[in-house]
Amino acid sequence: MPTRTEIREIEEIQDSLPRNFASRLRFFRKNMKIKQTDFAKSLHIDIQKCRRYESVGTEPDVETLKKMASELKVTVDELIGYKPAAINIATDILNKVGITFENAETEDAYILSHTVIEEVEGKCYDEELGTYIPTTDYEEEKHSVRLTANELKVCVFETKRRTDAIIKAVLNETYAAFYSSVFWKYAMDTKYDTYSVAQLSKLPELFPERLRELRILAHISQAEMANEVGLSLQTYNRYETKNAQPSIDMLKRMALKLNVSVDVLVGFKPDFLNEALIFLEKAKITCTPVTGSKRYCVKVPCFGECEKQSSALHYCAYQAKEDTDGKIAADLKHIFIETFAPIFWELVDNHKNVDLGTIIDEKYYEPYLYEVDLMNKPEYPEIKKN
Repeated sequence: MPTRTEIREIEEIQDSLPRNFASRLRFFRKNMKIKQTDFAKSLHIDIQKCRRYESVGTEPDVETLKKMASELKVTVDELIGYKPAAINIATDILNKVGITFENAETEDAYILSHTVIEEVEGKCYDEELGTYIPTTDYEEEKHSVRLTANELKVCVFETKRRTDAIIKAVLNETYAAFYSSVFWKYAMDTKYDTYSVAQLSKLPELFPERLRELRILAHISQAEMANEVGLSLQTYNRYETKNAQPSIDMLKRMALKLNVSVDVLVGFKPDFLNEALIFLEKAKITCTPVTGSKRYCVKVPCFGECEKQSSALHYCAYQAKEDTDGKIAADLKHIFIETFAPIFWELVDNHKNVDLGTIIDEKYYEPYLYEVDLMNKPEYPEIKKN
């Protein structure tokens, strides 16, 4: 069962906001300049219950959490303060690029091994020439290095930062080549005129069914899941069958065990149109609001223009990005691995010279930078309905 210390570790990456839910909720509401009365109305709850969420520590159910996050223009992860531990992100990246490692004798240290091919210069006697000539041979030598958890994080994050910078230009060109045509295909298809981002999830919408499917996909039994989150099997079973509402702390424990974000666990897809518009602008696609409506005039270079409802515009932008990601994922993974490995091992072999105090900072390391994070996105097969 995760301890409170382990749960706190999932918030290891910098977060300047309050840790408790009530204070975070109040901060985000005031930041959006929304009055409590207006906030309560938007959530369809009475004002007294809304005040209790911000003062005495009363916690909302899963659906209310999703409504709150949507109204406040944040993710559920941001609202409750869920951030994966930096060491978990680091080891996950290494697993994704095929770099193996093992825990040392202490919990906060790791052993990394790799083979180094070294050139060995020598001489051999050439009978035809009757003299010695220089030769070059190659020898394989296995290097094993012991790193503390902090040294490992620094080496991984600094390598990823350098790798991101190297391949970003290549990837942006790839996006430019694919994205506009894929987006235009969606934008011109009238069947998507009423679609929204919420319809993209391949997992069940209701929390009990979603929790069950995620557990099955992770190959975890109910008994193991119950033990890991600190519940009896009977109590845990109610979360999957009787719509019992988990606490925020329990949501974090479940997400940690299932290796997903809380957003994925509860089925929250932020419907933030502004983010889509910013992304489209980067892709050189202009979107101009149509006066007096929720429609946009969309101009796609080399293709033409059309009008789309705001929700449908967001859907088309999001789906086109997903499709484009799929087209370039294999190439990106190959480029990333080929670039990442040599930089990483150079840093590992010289880790004593790496500055431990300047890397673990969100200003320098963006763990979810969309351009190069395809390899860390969870992939779920289609769920077959009975």
